[in-house]
Amino acid sequence: MKKLLGIVVLSLLFISNSFADSHKIENYTLSDLGKVGDSLLDIVNEEMIIEQKKFSYLKDLDYYDVLFEFGTNEFAQFYLKSGDTDYLIQALGIVMYIEKNECLALKKEIRKEWDIKFASQKFETSSNPIVYDKSGQSIEHIDQYTFKDGAVAKIACRNFSEQMKAQSQDQDDFSVFYESANFAKWMKLYLIKLITD
Repeated sequence: MKKLLGIVVLSLLFISNSFADSHKIENYTLSDLGKVGDSLLDIVNEEMIIEQKKFSYLKDLDYYDVLFEFGTNEFAQFYLKSGDTDYLIQALGIVMYIEKNECLALKKEIRKEWDIKFASQKFETSSNPIVYDKSGQSIEHIDQYTFKDGAVAKIACRNFSEQMKAQSQDQDDFSVFYESANFAKWMKLYLIKLITD
């Protein structure tokens, strides 16, 4: 497992683009997945997207997600705009199921690189209850870099309560995401609605 984490850390550390415009998330490539604004059709075919859309947790909303497994407990997640037949990526990320201590160590390693790469962006760190766990026992630890236009790059560790793990089969996970300004704004409003409903 430590060897796998080492490989993941190295691949995530080299996702920076040395000549990228530091004011646009669309100019940063996340691993081999592509960039915000790319077409998902460059990676997978339309049939795969349509099939995975059936499992999206976002039903009948402005955006939906598709998830593709690329390794044991490792996933690529993409958010797309509903009705967009070009399948332009609005947000993309890597999600891995790992234990809390491994996750926090990995987050710390990635943050060292991102503190340099995203030095001109607004940085925030937080630990908050996961909104859909009404008990408040599940916690998300987030390091977030917000661009001037509202786009976001974030590193997160989610630690689910034993009750959530038993009820929903949720697992502790690590993730890195790049989000367009429009998607980040929409997701923030969506999460506020979840909290208030």
